[in-house]
Amino acid sequence: MTAPLDFVAIAAEEAARCASLARVVPHDVPLAQLPGWTVGDVMAHLAGDFVWASSIISARAWDGRPLASVGEQGDELMRRFEQSATEMVAALAAAAAEPDVACPNFAQGTRGRLGWWPRHQAHETTLHRWDLEVPTGAHVPIGAAQAADGLEELFATYTRRYAGFEFDAPVTMRCTDQPAAWRVTPVRGGRVEVEECGGLPEADVEGPAESLLLVAWARLQPDEAGLIIRARAPEFAAFLAGPVTA
Repeated sequence: MTAPLDFVAIAAEEAARCASLARVVPHDVPLAQLPGWTVGDVMAHLAGDFVWASSIISARAWDGRPLASVGEQGDELMRRFEQSATEMVAALAAAAAEPDVACPNFAQGTRGRLGWWPRHQAHETTLHRWDLEVPTGAHVPIGAAQAADGLEELFATYTRRYAGFEFDAPVTMRCTDQPAAWRVTPVRGGRVEVEECGGLPEADVEGPAESLLLVAWARLQPDEAGLIIRARAPEFAAFLAGPVTA
């Protein structure tokens, strides 16, 4: 049996990697995978995200206010980032100790629980660490188990919230390095339903979990990620073109 992921430890490690990267990569470097964003923008976004998440976890309440990037730059931004990361990791540890206690979040509203936050923040921080690595030309791999869980979290958090998908037939996706697969089915109103089907022997779209995750998050194109598309190529492209994450 695979050991459960330690989301608090992942968030702490990935935040530390972000800080290390931002000390050596100039903050004005643009990020091609995030048009209009720079390294500094990602760091300001993450610091704001950490502050926002920590405040909700600590209060166990949310007034609906969205996260906002912090306004600091340069050395001040680094100090703000490191302080907010320390506070967030402490908040996540407290949340992980009481995962079933009520605490709202933007995906589940008032039905949310504290345990949602460590998982989400671990995946959020990991993705943006990958973003910050782009200018260096080298990436620390996202482990297969974490990447597969990141896909499940993405589907549960984002794709079930938005309308605007335009395809007509179900698409199956399968990780080749984890027992994880999903069937994405279009339903009325331009929405999709996502069903986990881990025992699927073959799927329309297959690839390593990390590759599927980065394609779903629009960080890589399917050909860049080396995905195998056996069928439903137009439907898969239309799914990616829809509001997968926003």
